[in-house]
Amino acid sequence: MHIRGKVSLPTGLTIKYRGFGFLFVCLAALMCMAAGPTSDVARHDQIDAAQANAVMALHDEIGRLPLAQNLTVQDFLDQTCSSDELTKTLLRAQQVGGPRWLDEQTCQIRLEISGTLVANTLSRIATIHGDKSPISSDQLQFVLRDWSGRTFAATGSSTGSKTIEDAAPIAAIDPWASVDESARRQAVVSARENAIGQVLESIRPIEWPAKKTLGELLSANNGALDHAMTNYLAARPVTAVVFQDDLSVKLTLANPAPEFFDAFRDAALAQQNLSLPTDQPSWNTLRETLIKQLAPAEGVGRLPDEKAIPHNPATMILTTPPDWVDQQIDAEGRADPSDSKLRAARHAEIDARAKLEAQIENLKLTDNQTLEQVAKANPLIRDAVVRTLRRARIYKSDYFSDGSVVVHMTLDLRDLWEELQRTP
Repeated sequence: MHIRGKVSLPTGLTIKYRGFGFLFVCLAALMCMAAGPTSDVARHDQIDAAQANAVMALHDEIGRLPLAQNLTVQDFLDQTCSSDELTKTLLRAQQVGGPRWLDEQTCQIRLEISGTLVANTLSRIATIHGDKSPISSDQLQFVLRDWSGRTFAATGSSTGSKTIEDAAPIAAIDPWASVDESARRQAVVSARENAIGQVLESIRPIEWPAKKTLGELLSANNGALDHAMTNYLAARPVTAVVFQDDLSVKLTLANPAPEFFDAFRDAALAQQNLSLPTDQPSWNTLRETLIKQLAPAEGVGRLPDEKAIPHNPATMILTTPPDWVDQQIDAEGRADPSDSKLRAARHAEIDARAKLEAQIENLKLTDNQTLEQVAKANPLIRDAVVRTLRRARIYKSDYFSDGSVVVHMTLDLRDLWEELQRTP
């Protein structure tokens, strides 16, 4: 089922969204929390979390780009075990302006990085890992030849966790429309508790020191260290909340492993009667092991059993592929000179997408109806088109001396058919 609507924010601000199969708050910064004093330390944590979130968004955007038939950038990184190499490059992305505070609890940061830097990193990976690479360095350089004129950008966000349970869909949208506020809040809180539990469980088996496990240290003194680390994680900024159509909630906390280690060390040293090493090499060993083993702070929460509501899965109504399913469409978008190349390129991209959309609307979905006609009768078809257009890719950008830009985009119509098949 495709669900479309808004997210209710405690401050009264609403953010429109679209999502397939779930209600999606892309970043927790979309959930502006109730205003209140925020310490300098908390603000620093939220800035760091927002920046890390932006780097992740850049990584995801670039990872989806195609390099060859049935090969994306992420496929290439996975096969060469080099995803971290791209992340290191993305950490060099330039921050656009300063952190933007939507309110006392919510921070946004925008990053930009040139396509040249990204392309150079991918080419270097292909050269170093030639035995694993699914594409040769020469082929890759040819594919990436136009990236020098591109700029990748992403916005990262984070919010304080004090009132995260107030996040909620605003409209009466199935299936969450039938869920009362108390049950929804319980599901969000449960997701946060599950995220905290996932982190702590991941480090319990680690042996240190003197063949003791961290689980034993966490449980010592009536669980004082466990309690301290639980409180630390509960106060971490939130970077994502997802209300899914199976009535579960996914929640992600910002928890960089190095920062978690520092917090663990400080909390452990503050405890009484814990047998801890005093030499730095032992702590260095623990740091290295913990960083490798620490689980992502991602949790899932569900409604209380008595509040669970049966949900019927989407049914398929489109079964016969049209004759255009294996075709591609192309469009050329143009933009006049602007105050920056990036802005002009963005306008040209919007123009190209609009032209792709016009071509899609003229496609025949049935013998007697175009996609435009069917979409007017069924908003879910329109949403499928919108989702498909997000998958269109730029294969060439022309920057002219007068500042104008021409962007060439292409779209695989099989992507459209797959989206239509998912539409109830």
